Amino acid sequence: MDVPVYKEDQLTGGYNQHCYVYDLEGKPCKRCGKTIIKDEISSRKTFYCDRCQS
Repeated sequence: MDVPVYKEDQLTGGYNQHCYVYDLEGKPCKRCGKTIIKDEISSRKTFYCDRCQS
């Protein structure tokens, strides 16, 4: 959970809940149901569905 920047802050965080594949390695794709894949490209995490992404 993200910590608010100030007391009434309701905008900080919550971004990841809108992502379809980020950090969902091994779970089913929300679009087609195929398993989400995690690769590392230039030392960075990359998540994708190889059916939807092709």
